[in-house]
Amino acid sequence: MAFSIVASVAASVAVVIVYGIGLVFYRLVFHPLAGFPGPCLAAATWWYEFYHDTRLGGGLYIWRIEDLHKKYGPVVRINPEELHIIDTEFHEVIYAGATSARDKWDLAEKSAQSFGATGHTPSHKLHRIRKDSLSPFFSKRTVAEREPQIREKVDHLVSRIHEYAGKNRPVNLTVAYIALCMDIITEYAFGKEYGLLADDDFNEQWKNTIMSIVSSVAVLTHLPWIPALMRSLPESVQKILSPDVAQLLEYEHRIREKIQSVLNVNPSLKSEKLSGKSTIFDVVRDNPKLPDSEKKLQRMSDEGNVLLIAATETPGKVLALLTYHLLADPIKLARLRSELESIGPKPSLRELESLPYLVAVVKEGLRLHGGVVTRSKRIAPYDALKCGKYTIPPGTPMSCSIYFMHYDQSLFPEPFEFRPDRWIDADEATKKLMERQFAPFGRGTRNCLGYNLGMAEVYMTIAAVITKFDMEPYKTTRKDVDLERDWLIPQPSKDSKGVQVLVTAARGE
Repeated sequence: MAFSIVASVAASVAVVIVYGIGLVFYRLVFHPLAGFPGPCLAAATWWYEFYHDTRLGGGLYIWRIEDLHKKYGPVVRINPEELHIIDTEFHEVIYAGATSARDKWDLAEKSAQSFGATGHTPSHKLHRIRKDSLSPFFSKRTVAEREPQIREKVDHLVSRIHEYAGKNRPVNLTVAYIALCMDIITEYAFGKEYGLLADDDFNEQWKNTIMSIVSSVAVLTHLPWIPALMRSLPESVQKILSPDVAQLLEYEHRIREKIQSVLNVNPSLKSEKLSGKSTIFDVVRDNPKLPDSEKKLQRMSDEGNVLLIAATETPGKVLALLTYHLLADPIKLARLRSELESIGPKPSLRELESLPYLVAVVKEGLRLHGGVVTRSKRIAPYDALKCGKYTIPPGTPMSCSIYFMHYDQSLFPEPFEFRPDRWIDADEATKKLMERQFAPFGRGTRNCLGYNLGMAEVYMTIAAVITKFDMEPYKTTRKDVDLERDWLIPQPSKDSKGVQVLVTAARGE
């Protein structure tokens, strides 16, 4: 009997070993990507990427990829299935427009467990249907109509910062900006703000919750069964395991309650104008082009949950980065203040967008931050694509981190420096090339849905804060804003507490 068990175990182990050897041999010799350059270990096993993306706190594979390109050239096989490509012209092929089908890699989306969200929809066709239904809600026209709503939140932030003026007490602007963006998006999209700006500490827990989520992305991408397992646990157990999960669940419940109230409304009633109090859920419910399957509670809940994170962390961190660099350079700060003060105390969004130096400052901040810096994988499901001497087979996941576009030294000299003038002084031909490689909100059909809202937040907030307060950095250096880790969204040193400042005075008082 004992011999039988040992024999069975030995046979099972032998099968696993033989299978593993065969799989590695296939990936190195017969796989459609076998002829592409890259380290054999990366082609043979996922553990290569896993190691570099999880060691020392995670998010470091981006720097290994940079080294691989220096060794192997513009096209590199970085794992058994994926190619990473640094090529300006081919970047536009990877992230193509509506005429070219581009799926997302479903394997890379499983970690989010938000299959109903537009941003995590693998299918090109379904993504287009979902995005088309929401695009009017985030259009430039709708954002302009809701400008007073945004300004109200910016004014609230200003009043909160004023509490710190002359008190020799630091304020964490990273946390404050994230709170601002949270209150803006929850009222804009869900019809009611969540009130983070009113909290004494700007609800720092929400910033910590976001950090907990994004810092785990690298691990969960390789081990997607972990979030699936967490979701299967009773909520009481999830809350005990993590205060971050507890807060996320609280917000998810608010979203589901709002969706349910929207779904319970008499379907014969029309939602209010987009400039009024309608929500994204009203828009989805009332869209006649969407099938009923797209109007289910869980699908709409996924949409709302993803929006909470996507619309708060990124614009908040961009604002923090901009504030730091302006405070660190009094000449640039004075120049921007002078331009802003030339148009009066309460400029409209349209007026702000017409100021050349402000536009350059915002662009430079977005270039340095990068938006979503992680690899956004795309698949051309039907077409073989030509990239230099290589022919990429249909169905191949391809990517290019925006970091490599934004920090291209040949186009952006001294790429790690904050130099707004580069967007003003460059000749027209160079400006066109710079714009071609500038994509902080993504490119193609899957570019950021909230682009117009995000830009409005950045313009209106940075203009208000720097003209109303004199500030100086407090225990804050470049390490608190410079990209160090790819945690989906670019992150500085893992020890960073954010951009903290002392508000030395309220200007004009």
